[in-house]
Amino acid sequence: MESDLEQLRAHIRATGFNSPVANATISAYIRAHILEHPNKLFTTRAPPLDIILFAINNIFVGRVPPPIDSIPDLLDLLTSAEFYRKIALEKANEALKLHLKYKDTSPTRTRLTDEEEQQLRGHGERDENLRSIYLELYHQFATYHMYELWTCHPPRPADMIARFCEYYPETPWLHPHTEALAHRLFCHDLSPAERAECRQRGLDMCKFMTDSSEWAQKNYPGVLKSLVYQKPEFRAEMPCEVDQLRPSLDYYTNTVEAMVNELQDMFQSDPPSPTMNKRKGQQQVLTRG
Repeated sequence: MESDLEQLRAHIRATGFNSPVANATISAYIRAHILEHPNKLFTTRAPPLDIILFAINNIFVGRVPPPIDSIPDLLDLLTSAEFYRKIALEKANEALKLHLKYKDTSPTRTRLTDEEEQQLRGHGERDENLRSIYLELYHQFATYHMYELWTCHPPRPADMIARFCEYYPETPWLHPHTEALAHRLFCHDLSPAERAECRQRGLDMCKFMTDSSEWAQKNYPGVLKSLVYQKPEFRAEMPCEVDQLRPSLDYYTNTVEAMVNELQDMFQSDPPSPTMNKRKGQQQVLTRG
């Protein structure tokens, strides 16, 4: 499998994400060499970051905005990339601590160069900004999904309610946040402040539903609301667009990829896995190859 993954990485670098033909070629490679030959790797750890990022790019090829039914997958993929980033940051901080510990006490030990130390510190300095970008991307795409489910014709009320409960588990009329109720990967990794923001986004969505319903009733009384929502004047009055998010998404995914690759090159270790045993990971010491 590892040989196949290395070949896949080379194939992706050579082919890129620039055309449907290129993506079809990469998809065929993944099907033939990865998906049709499952082994323990895919049952004990997350897919490699290369495949996650490829899947994110593939959702957008020729589709701006992406199909609404692909958004749940997009959000899970985005969250998986964030798990990789957080674990990579954890390893970078661990390496810095070891470097500082042995810098004066064991001068003969192999340590980080000044350039490497600065690179690792840079990851920590960018953490808050990248986390904010990730959270905003998640909320914006979730909002877009809810908007489209609410305004589509014919209506999809069952899908809308199900997704609302997944995206906004903090809303007052739902049960408090628990892992059992938080179906999306996103919900398992939130700070108290981030949970409060999730709750507010849910309330904002409820307000949009109320406002849009009142607008339809006022401007087109007696007309089916799902038909009113298709009218250009409604879309102009209450727009919801995600086209402008693509540059931020590209910046985020490119930065995560560069960060993980940099750490792999620096320490010659396996790529971090969001599903690795945390206790075992804490006992491992980053060493140079």
